[in-house]
Amino acid sequence: MQETDTPQAPAAGATHIFGMAKSSLDLLGAKRQKLELDYLRLVYACQHYQAQGCQAFGYLAVTSTAIEQQVLKWAEKYLVPAGLVQLVIPELSDIEHQSLLAEKDRNRLGNLAKAEAGVLLKNADGSFGRDLLETVLQTHILGQHPALHRGAVVGANPMGIQWDYYGSY
Repeated sequence: MQETDTPQAPAAGATHIFGMAKSSLDLLGAKRQKLELDYLRLVYACQHYQAQGCQAFGYLAVTSTAIEQQVLKWAEKYLVPAGLVQLVIPELSDIEHQSLLAEKDRNRLGNLAKAEAGVLLKNADGSFGRDLLETVLQTHILGQHPALHRGAVVGANPMGIQWDYYGSY
């Protein structure tokens, strides 16, 4: 197991930044449950590291205010302290929004065609949306935590979770 994946007691006083980016345009089907689970992972990671004497911040990038409203309902439901996980909603240009819509349509149609043909589904190509939201997430986090620009550990997978962004200092 790599050192970055091994659960270790964090150094007291360290700061940990966790981020996830979700490019879904709606919460239909299993997307709602997947987003809820990812949100709870962020909450748990932050609370775990805070209990160890560290500072911890979570960031969740989503595509719309409708999705934001659902996340805020979960925050209330699970009694998440205000500010523990901050929501990031990008202001997409018309071109970015149209490109994201087109990508989601292509993925939906490709998955339908594969399902009708009885072909095993593979990961749909969501690289445009993923890259767009991860860039927005990273830019936002670096703006909030300038210390990450100065030799921070970036890209590890604490708790064995593949974060879209992780940094510590």
